Amino acid sequence: MNGVVAEEDVIIGAGSVVKEDFKIPQGKIVVGNPARIAKDLDEEGKQRIMRGLKYYQGLPERYRKGLRN
Repeated sequence: MNGVVAEEDVIIGAGSVVKEDFKIPQGKIVVGNPARIAKDLDEEGKQRIMRGLKYYQGLPERYRKGLRN
């Protein structure tokens, strides 16, 4: 992705193909082939992503604890 700039709070959908020098403004959702800006990422969406991120980051410790039992 030569020259691609993704500002804060951006989601790039799985399988999206982002062309060279594409700029993604803050708070946008980008999808498709070629990638295009689909919509704004609202505050509820940001919170949902953060909850999922925290859950995902906690999985290794949950897994390690499970191995001890």
